[in-house]
Amino acid sequence: MEELGWRSLWTWEVFGREALTNAGLLLCASRQLVIGTGIANIWARDPVAMAAAQRTLAEAYPGRFVLGIGVSHAPIVDARGHRYERPWTGCAATWTRWTPLPGRDRPCRSNATGAGRARPPHAGAGRGTIGRCPYLPQHS
Repeated sequence: MEELGWRSLWTWEVFGREALTNAGLLLCASRQLVIGTGIANIWARDPVAMAAAQRTLAEAYPGRFVLGIGVSHAPIVDARGHRYERPWTGCAATWTRWTPLPGRDRPCRSNATGAGRARPPHAGAGRGTIGRCPYLPQHS
């Protein structure tokens, strides 16, 4: 893809693919390509695990990983065994619980973004976000 002039690639998290592992494989297989998750599902892992994975990829591939998190869709969340209730409360809780890892005095401020429908302005504020990435045309 890099030879074709692509500078970035966004992947998603759907049945059969785990977003952060997939991003790591793509980063490893490229030299300069920026890889982003659009989105990593907040229901698929707890905030500490999400922060640890984000930090691992951001430190291993400086400037090349963008973590996009989001609430997904009710049928996908329900199929995982979770209840799709108050999705933006869940997203805000993910940011609130995004804590520094042991030995760190602050969360990694690499690139993180919230994806999905219109989100509350407080979700992710001041926690390393670089913006909102709507994934449906009517929301852009």
